[in-house]
Amino acid sequence: MMYRVISLLLLYSPSFGQSFNAAAYQGMGNTGIAIGSVYSSTNNAAGLGVLSSATAAIAYQPHHMSKDLRYQALYLGMPFHQLGAAGLSVHSYGIVHTSRFLQATLSYVRSFGGVIHTSISANYHNFSVQGYQSDHAYSADLGLLLNIWERLNLGFVFRNITPSQVLTMKPSSIFLLRLVLEACIGCLMSFLWL
Repeated sequence: MMYRVISLLLLYSPSFGQSFNAAAYQGMGNTGIAIGSVYSSTNNAAGLGVLSSATAAIAYQPHHMSKDLRYQALYLGMPFHQLGAAGLSVHSYGIVHTSRFLQATLSYVRSFGGVIHTSISANYHNFSVQGYQSDHAYSADLGLLLNIWERLNLGFVFRNITPSQVLTMKPSSIFLLRLVLEACIGCLMSFLWL
């Protein structure tokens, strides 16, 4: 009986977005909201404000169950010493020649005294099934990163502050305006970055 109840809850739970996290954040249980690095454009773009030089990263992960299921990502971060920083990330996940989820994010970060970092991100989401259907949406995120102490940060993210909708679903199965506040206190111990 319990199995049936859990199955029903999982089957009827709506899905609201794509979550792509870098390996460093996945290793910490996807808690990268309070961490500053080039991967910050995924969770909290305000973390790009701690970059001291231009940084780029790429990722490729074939799935262990099928060589056709793939995840690819590109991250770019560029600090502008007096103006803040900018970031770009592109994520692609899907089955080769069948379906694809694509997310591209362009972020601008403004830093105040090296202690407070704020960000605004514009996101493009695309879902396509080859030979069947394709749809896209736009969204925006706001981020804040506070450096409280050398090894203690506080991060906030407001996701999808715009009324975006992907595919034509019943209004009851998708929220037109979704505002999510995620807060995380991350203790940045030196052994995490060795």
